[in-house]
Amino acid sequence: MTQNINFEDGVKMNVTYKGNRMTSVELDYPSGYKTFEEEQEELPITKRKYLNEETGDWVGYGRAKQLGII
Repeated sequence: MTQNINFEDGVKMNVTYKGNRMTSVELDYPSGYKTFEEEQEELPITKRKYLNEETGDWVGYGRAKQLGII
């Protein structure tokens, strides 16, 4: 059995099952698709999000400065 899932950003995921187990996943990205990291690199440093590794949350520039992340 194959399940096709289309996401809002244009990504298509094809999941193949054999019985009750997932056997493979194929992801198709549209041309020009940018990952989160690529999008962040294009932003000025004051607009980027920074990972607070202690909590696992994303924080803005001001909070990242306060926490000493940057």
